[in-house]
Amino acid sequence: MTSAVLGIAIGALAGRWLVDAQSRADGTGSGIAHPPSASVLLTLVAGAVLAALVPAARAVRRRPADFLTETM
Repeated sequence: MTSAVLGIAIGALAGRWLVDAQSRADGTGSGIAHPPSASVLLTLVAGAVLAALVPAARAVRRRPADFLTETM
């Protein structure tokens, strides 16, 4: 969950920086990028957490020895 929150935050900041850098390069001017709203960011975080719950729940139900017997 921490990685999802951190990744979304870094992605939002990097996206804003990239849009501003591109707009400066093509002469439009910086400051045209707008960060996503808080509701969009919360929806992304909630979706990432829910998506991580399925494999986590499967891993919790298995014994560690079961993982050692699997072959790739």
